[in-house]
Amino acid sequence: VAPSSLKVTSTAKGKVSLSWTNVAGEDGYTVFYSTSKNGTYKKLDGTKADVAKLTASLTSGKTYYFKVRAYAKADGETVWGSHSFVYTATAPESLKLVSAASKSAKKATLGWEAANADGYEIYMASGKNGTYKKVKTITDSSKTAYTKSSLKAGTTYYFKIRAYKTVDDAKLYGEFGNVKTVRIK
Repeated sequence: VAPSSLKVTSTAKGKVSLSWTNVAGEDGYTVFYSTSKNGTYKKLDGTKADVAKLTASLTSGKTYYFKVRAYAKADGETVWGSHSFVYTATAPESLKLVSAASKSAKKATLGWEAANADGYEIYMASGKNGTYKKVKTITDSSKTAYTKSSLKAGTTYYFKIRAYKTVDDAKLYGEFGNVKTVRIK
């Protein structure tokens, strides 16, 4: 019997967590992944938990294919179940800000090139080594500009952006690109 309901549950910084429905009587799981649907699959270790999770490093912009297989130990031998269906997950490419300026009082305008993504998240910090906080989620992937208003005149702000794709209600994030600074008018 194959594990069912294989899906992405969360992602962060080029990593993905998978979950699936456990098979009764199993002793563990093995997860396989490939960068080609019909290519060679590499083995990763799974876990035995009610909602099992696995983390695998992802390279931004690549598509990954996952399969899960349950196993049980009987009389010193390993008995394998069937593979789950193939699940596809694509991490967006790294996204860079191409422009950042303060063209009017208390505002910063940012620009970037469109990516193969479902949307973008923009982060801002008030110091070079400060904590970045998300200031905007853009759900229209054709947009390539954003203006942050209500900023303090004479202050320098630091901005970065990342792209995301939505898969099974979870977000696969691309890597942050460069940091752009803007001194507000």
